Amino acid sequence: MSKISRNYMIIWAVMLALFNLIVFIAPGWKGLAKYTGAFWVAYAVTTLVFVINLLVTLWAFKDSEKSREKLFLNIPIIRISYFSLVVTIVVGAFCMLNSLLPTWVACVLMGVLMLIYVFSAVKANMAAEVVYETSQKIQADTNVIKLLRADADSLVTKATPATRDICSKIADALKYSDPVSNDTCAPVEIEMRAKFDEFAAAVKVGEDDKAGALGNELLDLIDERNKKCRVGK
Repeated sequence: MSKISRNYMIIWAVMLALFNLIVFIAPGWKGLAKYTGAFWVAYAVTTLVFVINLLVTLWAFKDSEKSREKLFLNIPIIRISYFSLVVTIVVGAFCMLNSLLPTWVACVLMGVLMLIYVFSAVKANMAAEVVYETSQKIQADTNVIKLLRADADSLVTKATPATRDICSKIADALKYSDPVSNDTCAPVEIEMRAKFDEFAAAVKVGEDDKAGALGNELLDLIDERNKKCRVGK
């Protein structure tokens, strides 16, 4: 368990203890029963929201350990959980202090709060998951070109004077290529990777003529891939 989770559990426990202390020590209205049906409904729902708040927050913190991005995306869920707890305490206090409040009114008020809380938390979680999955997909879709760019830039520094020009052309072609891939580009990108490895090997061993021919073929593949990317969009 992370340090932030342990600290939150301590704060949560203090808040719950303070809530119970105030609820049961505070005197009721003179001449009116304190522990009415509305009181117990409000107390039960508020305590349940306390428990849900702890579970949701600890889950959000644990899930966030995967990455900083996940922590950022889970912030709305944590905020909703905390805000809902505060609102529930306020409304619950109103129901518990109002001895004349019918039980059914307390049930409606606290039930609506619970539904809004659960709906908002689920909605925020779904939105976070969609954004995270989309981000991961985009990252995966850009890895091919990013890796080729890095390898091409590195190869320029290792090229002989005879092959430096073609290496620079390939590096520039990759630099200005759309980094985001799609399904239609996948076969060409596989061929590009294989062709680049052949080209790089020829450059490193000084096979200038072979490197020149392979470099031109690679440029054609890059151009084909870029056209397919534009069509795919």
